[in-house]
Amino acid sequence: MTVIGMGNPEMGDDGIGIHLVELLRQEAEAEAWASPPQIVSAGRDPLAVGACLAEGAPVLLVDAVEMEEEPGECRLFPAEEWRFRERASASTHTLSLGAVLELARALGCAGQLRVVGIQVEDVRPGRFLSPRVREKIPRLMEMIREEVARLS
Repeated sequence: MTVIGMGNPEMGDDGIGIHLVELLRQEAEAEAWASPPQIVSAGRDPLAVGACLAEGAPVLLVDAVEMEEEPGECRLFPAEEWRFRERASASTHTLSLGAVLELARALGCAGQLRVVGIQVEDVRPGRFLSPRVREKIPRLMEMIREEVARLS
């Protein structure tokens, strides 16, 4: 089982996926989890994402998503249920979430991929998380831990 954080930590809330998987990594190390998941901060590296998907094991992908929800709201969904629009054809990181899902479909492993999508508020340049997204971190971490336990 692999947890992948995507995003661009140089673009405000777009870095929430990276931030959350780094917190998960710290928890796993501090608590000496018996069988921790593989934790990958893919950031803007499409090769890391593709390599993890190609392994065929369950993958939980954590990324900022435009869902027209309140900032910090999140949804957990299988790759096959991707219905959210992307902000624009370009992404603030090299591989957009939509492109990752298409890659998973092309590799035949979309059934193994689940996504935690988190609504952003502010994606201006800068290494920060907006207060409304930051305040949701405990609930987001709980959701990620529950899904990791379910998929492991």
